[in-house]
Amino acid sequence: MKRVVWMPLVLAVMLLSWGCEDDDDFYDHRPPGGNGSLVVDNNTSDDFDLFVDGVRVSEVKDGRERIFDYPPGVYRVVLDPEDGFDSFREDVDILEGRLTILHVDADFSFPGDFRVFVEVD
Repeated sequence: MKRVVWMPLVLAVMLLSWGCEDDDDFYDHRPPGGNGSLVVDNNTSDDFDLFVDGVRVSEVKDGRERIFDYPPGVYRVVLDPEDGFDSFREDVDILEGRLTILHVDADFSFPGDFRVFVEVD
């Protein structure tokens, strides 16, 4: 009898997880020869304007990631949220053949704020 009760639960879990896969496709990105890549992984509900060396490059929508290929070097990166709260400003190293990933996460201890973690992959 216990086996009959568990079977629908197991089937439900299998159906819910079916098709779920890691959608971090940007980890599969390989920079073109001689370049590195800047990846902005926006895990917030805010949109950001991305500036590199003082030039607006793109908008990064909420819940999305964007990839930009650059020659190796140090770049001044600014993420400016459209809601007008504080911006992220840092010098970021782009390494040849590598991904420099900016993980942008909401800071739930301060509504409207966000944190950025930099990872090189």
